[in-house]
Amino acid sequence: MKFLFPSLSLVVAVAALIALSRFLYPIWDVGAYFDRRPNILVVSVCSLRPDRIGAYNPKFKRSPLIDEWSQGAYIFTNAVAEEPWQNFTFEATETIHREFLARHKYSHFRNRPSGFHFFVPPTQSAGADEEWFWSEDAILHYKESFAELQKALLGRRARPFYLFSHLKYMHYPYYDPVNMTENDFARLSPKSRELLDRYRSDPLKFDLQLPAVTILLNNFDLLKKKFNLGDDRHVLSTSGVISDPKRNAKWRQTPGFADDLKMVEELYDLKMEKFDGLAAEVLNLYGNEKLKDNTVIIFTGDHGEAFMEHGVLGHSVNVYEEMLRYPLMVKFPGSKGGVIDQQVNHQIMSKITEGLIAGEINARNFEQKVKELNRDFLIARNCQDDIRTVRYRSEWKYIKNLVTGKNELYNLKSDPGETVNLVASEPDMAWKLEEYMIDHQTDFKRLTKREQLSRVCL
Repeated sequence: MKFLFPSLSLVVAVAALIALSRFLYPIWDVGAYFDRRPNILVVSVCSLRPDRIGAYNPKFKRSPLIDEWSQGAYIFTNAVAEEPWQNFTFEATETIHREFLARHKYSHFRNRPSGFHFFVPPTQSAGADEEWFWSEDAILHYKESFAELQKALLGRRARPFYLFSHLKYMHYPYYDPVNMTENDFARLSPKSRELLDRYRSDPLKFDLQLPAVTILLNNFDLLKKKFNLGDDRHVLSTSGVISDPKRNAKWRQTPGFADDLKMVEELYDLKMEKFDGLAAEVLNLYGNEKLKDNTVIIFTGDHGEAFMEHGVLGHSVNVYEEMLRYPLMVKFPGSKGGVIDQQVNHQIMSKITEGLIAGEINARNFEQKVKELNRDFLIARNCQDDIRTVRYRSEWKYIKNLVTGKNELYNLKSDPGETVNLVASEPDMAWKLEEYMIDHQTDFKRLTKREQLSRVCL
């Protein structure tokens, strides 16, 4: 009996410690307590052109908060997508998937309605579908979910978090009555305001302006009525209208084409100005005392957006720079940052993120690790997989149109707008890149895995 009470006390004490450990997990897990890998926050924006950020284009003055945040970031000036649509070329980012995170002691928690995707232990690992990286209407829930995001970031965690948020706000339609007020629209030029009022009042009336009308309203009902279609919305998409060369050629010949295009760009820029404040709320969370010493932030995008530079609007249909280029900025706590001109794509970006997650890449070795990931050749294709391109050392770019058989070669250093085709005057370089394209057919096939998504071509 004399050992009974001590034994019972010991059992009670052990049970109490076990119960207490549930609440003191960050301290109880000694390995986690000494885990100094950084928190990683990825903020991705759909359809965002780099030249609509002041850090890339000093003439653009409508992103002051993002520009302020970018001080001290590594700014990649040659980030190019493998595919010009929101698949996050995004095939590459799938290398940062559940299995990889699990190997590095991350568990999965997903909140799709808010658009925020957390990878933070010690939450229970659960099977989630492959859409964890995509949130179509995140921006509509942005402000109401901000408190939830902040709580998750500031909560005490056993190990660092990985959070990926992809926001669709800059995707067309550019007319955004949900987040913009009449005072916002009043800041458009008088002519643009007149055209916007005209087109949204009776969109079916304007045949020749249909590319501009659809990218403003993105209305499938409008298209079905215009073309007398049935209920199958995939028969004719907005992308199919705004990328139709014949329709765009007719639109370009109208007297009001320049005014239409100016209206489209003004609305896009107005959305960027609106988004600047929304994005800054998340980007500047890193400045919080509890986060600033151990949070790496990646601000990026999935592809660019075309404004008729090569005869089309929007994205997905070709592989010119305006569709492939996206912003990429990586910011470490206390780092001075810098400019990185090395060409990168989403595959390389995902390798960088994997290195951060695994603790192999940090602020001290970042530039060297990026150099080690250098590739002289990068490939890309359009949504329909009938136009392919090879990019060489940020200078030469070869484009092959599999439908027309037309080949193009551009020197991006001297001709960044891709206006002078050098395929005839530089035959050796053209053949060098053609040969690479032939030898790497399997790489293009890798990009075509998601054929169902490819046919939608949003």
